[in-house]
Amino acid sequence: NFEVNIYGNYKYNARGIVILENGNTVLINVQKEKYHTFPGGQIDQNERIIDAYIREIKEETGYNVKNIKHIGHLTLVRDTYISISYGFIGYAVGEKSEVNLTEEEKIWDPVVEEYSFDEVEKILTAESSDNPRANTARVFLEEAKKYL
Repeated sequence: NFEVNIYGNYKYNARGIVILENGNTVLINVQKEKYHTFPGGQIDQNERIIDAYIREIKEETGYNVKNIKHIGHLTLVRDTYISISYGFIGYAVGEKSEVNLTEEEKIWDPVVEEYSFDEVEKILTAESSDNPRANTARVFLEEAKKYL
């Protein structure tokens, strides 16, 4: 695990899959933009990548995660920056708490939704051609299958 402390024209994100006790997972339905993605977000300066994943999952879904595995990363070139997303898979443990979104995150009107993995695959496949964020989630799902 290394620390991320170089920003400039780069955005570093940690996101991934949370496996619930019943074997399902969660997606964030970003209602304002009409797409689904796995929970996650920006890595804070000097924050370890895995710690960002744990924090983002807790903030966006209310779940604590354990038995975490790194499943890969994607680099996407955007118009004004380069996005590097680190993908993880983790297992939900304990009781779910309230989500803790920032005001900026609330603007997107996100809703946590639970699905089977088959349902997730159908949703992300349908949305991935129109939205790069859904495509990132679809790629991480494909990688996660190797660990399930």
